[in-house]
This record gives sequence, structure tokens and C-alpha cells, in this order.
Amino acid sequence: MRAALYARFSTELQSESSIEDQFRVCERLAERSGFTVTARFSDAAISGGTIERPGYRALLQAARRHQIDVIVAEDTSRLWRLLAEQAPRLAELTDLGVHVVTHDLDTRQESAAVLSAVVGSMAEQYRKEIGRRTRRGLEGVARAGKCAGGRSYGYVPQAQSESGKIEIDQAQAEVIRRIFEMYASGMAPRSIAARLNAEGVPSPGSAWNRTVRRKSGWLASAIHGDVKRGSGILNNEAYIGRVIWNRVRWVRSASDSSKRRCVANPPSEWVVRQDERLRIVSDELWQRVKARQSRMKAAEPAMTVRGTRRKPGGRRPGKYRFTGLLQCAECGASFVLRNRDYYSCSSHWHGANCSNTLNVSRKLVQEIILARLQRTLDPAGEISNAAHP
Repeated sequence: MRAALYARFSTELQSESSIEDQFRVCERLAERSGFTVTARFSDAAISGGTIERPGYRALLQAARRHQIDVIVAEDTSRLWRLLAEQAPRLAELTDLGVHVVTHDLDTRQESAAVLSAVVGSMAEQYRKEIGRRTRRGLEGVARAGKCAGGRSYGYVPQAQSESGKIEIDQAQAEVIRRIFEMYASGMAPRSIAARLNAEGVPSPGSAWNRTVRRKSGWLASAIHGDVKRGSGILNNEAYIGRVIWNRVRWVRSASDSSKRRCVANPPSEWVVRQDERLRIVSDELWQRVKARQSRMKAAEPAMTVRGTRRKPGGRRPGKYRFTGLLQCAECGASFVLRNRDYYSCSSHWHGANCSNTLNVSRKLVQEIILARLQRTLDPAGEISNAAHP
């Protein structure tokens, strides 16, 4: 039987060498069962709770093309730590005639159905338990008055500071005070972002190890953020020396752990401490910004959908075709409606962070794309030429 080996590691306790170690174990399993190894697939530093794994997807494609007869892994958790994905994939592999052989599961056996449910549940629960223990440890760190992780613009991380503690980055602190002053004096976040980009001021995350943020400059969203979540430059209470941990939590999707949604925690669950050493903005300036935010909020019309008030945090559905589907060829950002009739690059519109100043008519976009779709779906023109009853 043609066997494909699969290996994966995802935790800091493991390293690249873990892949080779797992392959060695898989080869022994294959040899013991009389399989012929024809392919190897692996994923490094990716959780088994998500299907977004290149090696895993390539493995499934090989099975669907009938290039292999059996999948060999060290244990089931290397393949899955998510029952929502494990159950349908095992059913699909069974229909394809592809077996799964690990130390704890062999789908060639009659007991495989029961064992797969048990080991799958254990693997998923273990993944969740790791998260719970990690959060418990972070809470202990926060309650001890220490940094519980995260990185904030305006500060030098403790791992990079000479004192071994979080310190104020004086150059970034000056930018923060400028932003507060400009907003308090009446400038819009979009105009503030445009000015900072024009001056060449490095944006938050420009030096961080995050590919998307490293390529982008200042955007209005980085400045105004979300008042309720405490995100954005103007809402970061650390700038007045008030450090909050556990203000929000990220809940992973039950069907794909790589997807998360932000949920606000009640104030009773926050861990709050005052640290004047981290203050960047005066109370007077902070209150001026909060007062303007309150005025702006009061002036906003209630957003409605078919006469029903929008729920907090909810998003209005797209009113026009292709909303959210267009992309800027210069920077890769989305093309958004700047008004009812024209699309423009969001990076340019929300901070002049892109050189693409093109404004495209919404009607023209719809006509061109719909015409192309019609030619693709109906190359002979039979639909458009057909007689209608």
C-alpha cells in the first residue's frame, strides 16, 4: 500500500527537529505494516485546530487524487485537534478508500469509529486546556503587577529594555502627544494619519514582525480605534498610567481555531493597576480628547437597516454589489466606497498611505464585472439571446 507520512508541530516546546523525529516514528509504523512510503507532508508552527495548513491540504489533495492508500502519523493529534474537522475528513477518507494509521488509531480495525471519537475528543480538549492554563498564568503575572504580554505603541518591550521592564519610547511618546493634541484641536483621524504619513513618521508595527502591518503606514483606524474595546491610540489608557489586562478576550471559532472574534469582558473581570511610570499623556489632554469623542458620538445619526436600529458592534450588510471584493493593485488594500458613487483605495482614503488616487465609478465597476461574468458563464450568448416567456 502506498503510504503518505504527515508530521506537524505547533508549540514553543517543540522545534523544527520535531518534524524529523515524527517522520522517523512514522517510517517505523509504515515498515511494520508493510507500507511503501511514497510522499511526506508536514506543517511547522501551525495549530491542529485549523484546516489552514498547507501540508495538510496537500495531503488531502493527494488522497482525493487517489495517489495514496494510507496516511501515517505519529498520533491522531498530529492530524487533528478539532472534532469538527476530524469527523468529516475520516468519513471522506473512508469513502476514498484511504486508511489512517497512527499509534492510537487504525481505521482498518472495526473499533476505529469508537476510538476516533475518543482520541479526537481528548486531543481537542487538550488544545483547549493549553489555552486555559496559559490564560491562568497570564492572569497571575498581571495580578503581580507585571507585563502580561502584548505590545503597545509608545513603549519599549521589557525584553528589549535595559532595565528589564517596559519603558517609554520617547520618540514614539512625542508622536502620541502630537496625535492627542491634533485630535483635541479638531483634526479628523484621517487627516492626522495623512499628515504623519506625509512626514514619514513610522507607523505602529512598522518594525514589528508582522508582514501586513510592516508594509502599511498610518491609518485612521489605528488612531480612532474602538472606544469600548479600548483599542486605538486615542483610547489606550496606559498613556495615562492605567494598565488594564483582560479587557477583552478572543474566542476561537468552533469550526476553525485560526478564526477568532473579540468579546468584551465585564469590568469586574479586569485586572487594573496604576503605574505613573508609564504615563505619556496628561489628564487634562486625555479629558479634552474624551470630551470631543463624546461630542462626535452624540452627533452621529443612528445607523439603521430597514428601519431597525443597528445592534452595537454589528455591521451593516453591503448595499451594493461587489462591496468588499475589490482590491487595490498598488498596496493590496480593499477598494471601498468613499461616497455613494465612487470607490477608492482604503489606505489612500483613510490616511494617504497609498499612491493610488484613482476614484472608480461604482456603476462602471458593476457594468464591467457583470459583463465579464456573463461572458464567462454564457460564452455562446444563449442566455442573453434566449426568448423570454
